[in-house]
Amino acid sequence: PRSTLFPYTTLFRSETIQKLWSDFANECDASGTTDIYGFQALAFRSMVEGGECFIRKHIRPMEDGLAVPLQFQLMETEQLPFYLARPTPETPHGNVVRASIEFDPEGRRTAYYFYKEHPGERLFFPNYLDLLRIPAAEVMHLFRPLRPGQLRGIPWLSNALVRLWELDQYDDAELLRKKFAAMMMGFITRQNPDDAF
Repeated sequence: PRSTLFPYTTLFRSETIQKLWSDFANECDASGTTDIYGFQALAFRSMVEGGECFIRKHIRPMEDGLAVPLQFQLMETEQLPFYLARPTPETPHGNVVRASIEFDPEGRRTAYYFYKEHPGERLFFPNYLDLLRIPAAEVMHLFRPLRPGQLRGIPWLSNALVRLWELDQYDDAELLRKKFAAMMMGFITRQNPDDAF
């Protein structure tokens, strides 16, 4: 009867899903650097340090032989410039661009304008400042919103950076003072070597 087969069917499906997840976890990083757990840790660290990071979804053809035809690419905040605040020739009519994020008339995010390459790699890519419009459906914007309408993320340590810099300066000055104190010495002199102290 059907009721007696149901537990085995559920078990089979569960095992299949677990196997697909395990394979996907090892293949999800488009760069091939890490697995899904390392990818999550790197994305979180990027968000803490830079305030935000971007994850681009790549749908892969079945010919690539992946268990799940989907991979993720992690993109740093520097690849989305803050300065772009005007429509480009690729921007649909009626949409606006703010901080390199495109919005439709209803205020929904429709696209992101990324540099084709990381700006720190200008030696390897002469056209690194060329912009690439990527639909918002392909991008996950990871940041912690702190106020309504916030467009971009803020580094988590930004409020403490000045104080940390001052503490670093204090630490250097204290080490230098101790160094000078350790090098100080005194000499007792007298006119005649035979004189008593």
